[in-house]
Amino acid sequence: MKIFKNFFKSDNGNERKQQDPIVKTSLTFEELSRGDVIVSKPYATHNLFEKTVILILNKNEKSISGIILNKSVGLTLKDWHSHFNSSDFPIMCGGPAQEDKIFVLNKYDTLLKSNVKISDKIYFSSNIEEVFTWLDYKKFSTKDIRIFRGVTGWRIEQFRTEMEEGAWNIFRVNGFQLSDSDNPDLWYEFYPDFQVEPDFKIYPRLKHNLNHAMYKENKITEGEFIEADERHFIYQDFLSDDLTIVFVRDVGSYYQYLNGDFFEQYPHFDVEMLLRLAIWNLEEDILDNIQLQSDPEDVIMLMAGGEFESSLILSSGVLANLHRNFGNNLIMAIPTRDLLLFCKGGNEVALVNMKNMVEHYFKNPETKGILSKGIYKIENSLIELLESAF
Repeated sequence: MKIFKNFFKSDNGNERKQQDPIVKTSLTFEELSRGDVIVSKPYATHNLFEKTVILILNKNEKSISGIILNKSVGLTLKDWHSHFNSSDFPIMCGGPAQEDKIFVLNKYDTLLKSNVKISDKIYFSSNIEEVFTWLDYKKFSTKDIRIFRGVTGWRIEQFRTEMEEGAWNIFRVNGFQLSDSDNPDLWYEFYPDFQVEPDFKIYPRLKHNLNHAMYKENKITEGEFIEADERHFIYQDFLSDDLTIVFVRDVGSYYQYLNGDFFEQYPHFDVEMLLRLAIWNLEEDILDNIQLQSDPEDVIMLMAGGEFESSLILSSGVLANLHRNFGNNLIMAIPTRDLLLFCKGGNEVALVNMKNMVEHYFKNPETKGILSKGIYKIENSLIELLESAF
């Protein structure tokens, strides 16, 4: 992850005067209303909404609609409509819905008959013909009018779920103006500490709890495991009482465990943010390489060509995809750090086969990266330890 460069530099390298910081108030979901903004949390998503600031256009009992303020699509009016064959006025990405339509934010109360008031200083229109007429008549800047392709929206319950999963923060911005949104680094106005981020990759790794009865009863010796000791920063009890999480950084030829010193170097991080970053990097590196092997009605093996496949159970996106394709009730095992096994719940034959596979890996002296002998239940993305495989 690259260090973010100082965005108070102009193109010629000279520092420009820093704008007044945005004055914002955090809101709850219930307090959210038209004119507020939702801002994606750091490392919350890999999709279009990564580092986005969205102005809320409407909220009712069933849905929420908004428009992304800080994403470019690299188009101008002349690219969009032949009427403006000489206009370089930029078109921004408003969202993935209704991408065949143009929408407008402007700061003029009486400019357009179709204007809908969003806040004291921002108005919205979807009547592009009326906008075209004004653009012919007067030369505007992006501080006066901003043009967007598409909008974004959610069903109420969908957005509420994303809030509970930690994807968004909600803010009410004091005196927010259209000119405030004409800033490619707008997201960093809400998270100024993240102008400087770790310039190295951090990943999550799962570790077992050797004090758990599952290992003591079966007399598994500590020598067969790669232990997590007190020097490692451990995120306790995230999955179940037999598994914990440690963090490693990629230093080139090997991985180095993170300890509490990380938080002294990056004090704006907390444990939750560190976990988000680690999962973010994991997904970025191996999601495109995921392959499923074996019979869908038997034990299915998830592989991605690396040593972190077991850690993919931390990815809500991976679990959601598994549920979508194989049902809400899944049984899983992670016998080694680079292997994730699962089968459909209720399939007794597959469950016996899975237990035999786990036992085989544990008793084979050539197996590397031994992790867990547990059999886990995954239902609606919640993970529960059921039993020991042997």
